[in-house]
Amino acid sequence: MSSEELLFKFYNNTELTNKYPLLFNILKVIEKLERVKYLSSIGQWMKYCYMEYSGRLTYRECQNTTINTIISNCHDKKAIQEWQGFKQCWNMFANERINTGSTEITIPKLSNHDKEMRFNYCTAHTNTPGLFI
Repeated sequence: MSSEELLFKFYNNTELTNKYPLLFNILKVIEKLERVKYLSSIGQWMKYCYMEYSGRLTYRECQNTTINTIISNCHDKKAIQEWQGFKQCWNMFANERINTGSTEITIPKLSNHDKEMRFNYCTAHTNTPGLFI
């Protein structure tokens, strides 16, 4: 039985929900817990970007540079794998809304086409700390 099937049984049987509230709540967020496995990829991709490009590209160059360019200049196969993990994790958060102070943003979905994706999604932004990884 999959976790989705078990969750469906919980939704259809309030007695189960009342008897096993912890299990019920874990099943509701289990998909989101899977995001944790990508933390290493996020950290390693960010480290690669920082080590290779920090101080070498202007903000405008980051906006105009595509991930495809970064990947084609990358000779580190591990870093390319980390990019795939970064992208998968990012897209798990796509369309979620985040409130920071008085601003609400919706996390955009990253394209599957690296030629279309800009490098600035992989860089820290001082004007919106924490919003873009």
